[in-house]
Amino acid sequence: MDETLKATEVVGSSTFHAMNAGIIDVVSEGDNELLQSVRKLIGLLPSNNHDGAPVDGVSDDLNRIIPQLNQDIDDGLDGMNTAIAICDADSAVVLKEAYAEEVATVIGKLGGMTVGVIASQGNKLEGRLSLKGCKKNY
Repeated sequence: MDETLKATEVVGSSTFHAMNAGIIDVVSEGDNELLQSVRKLIGLLPSNNHDGAPVDGVSDDLNRIIPQLNQDIDDGLDGMNTAIAICDADSAVVLKEAYAEEVATVIGKLGGMTVGVIASQGNKLEGRLSLKGCKKNY
């Protein structure tokens, strides 16, 4: 009975579903971190399907230098960190980070406008896509 309970806890956990099924977008360590992530994500989305996404004033210099874009891509580009660096300061939210790690899905602001970024993680799986990576973003 104890083994069945342990198996149920593993299969029913958020970590299991985030890594294997891809049905959980964000996994947090605690309630405060979770609430902060939810607030940040909701702030990027429109209030309903008829409205556009909220547009804020531009707080970042759009002409700033982003060091990640100058790295040698032969080593594999880190798409997630590059997408986060391109977004306005502290606006990026990484979704489905534990699922299909070779593809990064980021939502954030660019010039005050909400954008979505899907980036290949060239430093994972030798730059190849897995079946999970192909199915990740729908």
